[in-house]
Amino acid sequence: MAFYNPMSSGAVTIKDGGITLTPNVSSIDFEGSGVSGSNIGSDVTETISGGSSANFSPGEILTTSDQINFTFAHTPVSILSVWVKETGQSITNITDFTVSGTILTLTAIQPTWTIIASYVY
Repeated sequence: MAFYNPMSSGAVTIKDGGITLTPNVSSIDFEGSGVSGSNIGSDVTETISGGSSANFSPGEILTTSDQINFTFAHTPVSILSVWVKETGQSITNITDFTVSGTILTLTAIQPTWTIIASYVY
């Protein structure tokens, strides 16, 4: 669902729960299931239903056979939901690893690392 400001000089204010996030944008596009919009005059309200509940893995030791590709027990909802430690040291997504489906791939082979991941799935 997209909203556009037809007046080039008119301001559109974005609010979250009545609190202004930004006072002047040119368009907004809400997408996804559970999104619906309504308006009263020029005020628009977007309602986003609560999705399904998420599960959390609080400290899973990932399995590997080659010390570069590690397997999650479940598919993380996104790479942003993954927190990884290697023997007490945090490692960073994109810089140190990537995630695709149930596979975490290190950017460089680490022969002695044990990967412990906490993640939302």
